[in-house]
Order: sequence, then structure tokens, then C-alpha cells
Amino acid sequence: MQCCQIRIRRTLCLFFVLFIFLAAIPNPVSTEATGNESRLVFESPHMGTLFRITVYSHDSERACEAADSAFQRVEVLNSIFSDYLPDSEVQLLSNASGSGQYIPVSKELYDILRIAQEVSQLTGGAFDVTAGPLTHAWRDLIRQSRSDLPGQDEISVLSKSVGYEHISFHETERAIRLNAPDMQIDLGGIGKGYAASEIWNVLQHFGLKKVLIDAGGDILTGDPPPGRNHWILVLPENPENGKQTPKSIKLSNKAITTSGDLYQFIEIEGVRYSHIVDPETGLGVTHQNSATVIGNDATLTDALATALAVLPPEDGIAMINQLDGYEARIHVFSEEGPVFLHSDGFEKFAILPGD
Repeated sequence: MQCCQIRIRRTLCLFFVLFIFLAAIPNPVSTEATGNESRLVFESPHMGTLFRITVYSHDSERACEAADSAFQRVEVLNSIFSDYLPDSEVQLLSNASGSGQYIPVSKELYDILRIAQEVSQLTGGAFDVTAGPLTHAWRDLIRQSRSDLPGQDEISVLSKSVGYEHISFHETERAIRLNAPDMQIDLGGIGKGYAASEIWNVLQHFGLKKVLIDAGGDILTGDPPPGRNHWILVLPENPENGKQTPKSIKLSNKAITTSGDLYQFIEIEGVRYSHIVDPETGLGVTHQNSATVIGNDATLTDALATALAVLPPEDGIAMINQLDGYEARIHVFSEEGPVFLHSDGFEKFAILPGD
């Protein structure tokens, strides 16, 4: 059956950035029969990564239609959010920076910038979507495998165009003004989370509840699979720390994002720099860690995980402890071995013996 031109795979196990294990959970509370529900996995490349949707449904045709609609929605978002497409809405907004004019924008762009502004204020600028001039320069450095860092003069010039305080919002006109010249909005640390939430909305419209959405590592879980109590995820661990017992967690109707330099980094003069840029220094983060955030909203877990990868670990955990509905775990890499910091309620998601 041709299914909406989307490749479908029926598998027993599919590995995501956060590996998803669907083995039976001992002593499940719910024992409802699977019935004739099928497990369908749809995948499609978007936003520079691979999106996957796992669905349990009695109606394969309807699930196919839902996945197709969801991926079309992501394409629309990419045309708005991408800083690679010269005619994207975010690029056109950036091109108008310093003009003194409010630029009318779509609801999607206005909403995501509003959320980004709130996270920037919460994190003291550790998360900042206006850091585009710095992230673009750092992206070019990594792509070219340069062996030298940007000079302080270069960083100082680029930093003049960076700062979330340079964004102004006109609510009644749904318009944005970028007040500094040569600003560049970069939604790389929040856009995929927003896309995951939008996929969820589409699947809900089609009546699909038992779903798992993987937007390139931003995971959003719905109701658990048939006969299970939750989705089981295994957090990625640093392979340089030797053999460890992976951390397994249980989720349903929650979002989870992991961010850090576990896989994406560059070494210059013996120093390891993350692909994530600290807006304050203009350079990749050097305190090696991996931050995982669990919460109700995938847009926020995406942005908060990015911020926690920049903030000192203790400060990041203290911030999360002040937020209702969000928990975090930070894995700090060191020569002495791994160090783990948890927010107060993170362990309630842990898989314990006998679960």
C-alpha cells in the first residue's frame, strides 16, 4: 500500500536519539488487550534532521493521513523559522533589523518569539534567539574545521547585533521590531520543540492518542502503547566515561529534550567546545555536560535544555526547581568520572526495580 508517500516501518524496536525501548514492563497496572491496533512508524526529513512519528491505531489509513498532514505542517513551519532559506519569514524579519519598523508576522513566528523572550528573561540571556550572528560564525568555524578561535574584535562586532532586549513586540498589530542593526534570529534551540507540539496538535485532530513524536531529539509522548503504563526512554550517556548502567525513565503525555556536546563539538588547542554557543562569550560552551529537561510543553523543554547546556549546572538546576511542571537532569563529564545533578522531582520519572 502506498501510504501518503511516507515510508512506514512496522518494527519491534526503533532507535531514536533517545533510544525507545518497547519491551514489556513487568507487572503493568493496565492489562488492556492490544486488539487489532497496529504500530506504525512514519519518518521524514525536516529542519536538517529526521522526524519520526510512532502511532498505535486501529485505522492504518487514518494514521497515514494524520502523519502526512503532520509533516506538511512541519514544512510550513520550516518555511517560517528557517535561517537557511533566504525567503523565510524569520530571514525577512532579520533583514529588516535596525530599520525602526514593526514588521507584521505570522502567528507562529510571533508566538515562538514571545516564548523565546520569556525563556531569555528567565535564564538571564543564556538562551537567546538573537544570537544568530554568533551562532552563524561558530557554525562556519565548525564546518570549516578551523584550528583557530574567532578574535575578540570579531566577537565584539557581532555581539553589537545580539541581545533579546533588542526585540520589541506590538501585540495589537502582531508585529515585531528588531531594534539593533544586522540582527539575525536563530530558532535552532527552540524550533524543533515547537514543531513537535504542532505535530501533536495535528495527531489530536485525527483522534490519535497513543503516539510518540521524535523531532530530531525533541521527544513528545502521548498515551502509552497498548497494555503498557508508559513509554520507556533511555537517556544517552557519554561513551568516554566507560560502561555505565543507562538511565531509564518512564513518560506519558510529557515532552523531553536533551541538549549538550555529547556528539557535536570541536577541539581547538586541546579545549573541547560545544556546538552550542554561549551568547555572553560568543564561543562554544566548554563546560562539558548534557542537560535533559522533562515538562508539559515541548517548546519549553527544547529552549530550557539549550539554556541548561550554557548555564553553570548548579544554577541551571536551581532555576528548574523554581518552575512548576518541569524537571531536569544534568550529566557533567569530567576526567574523574560522570557527575549527575537532578532537580527535586526528576527521580519520579526513573524506572525502579520491579516497575
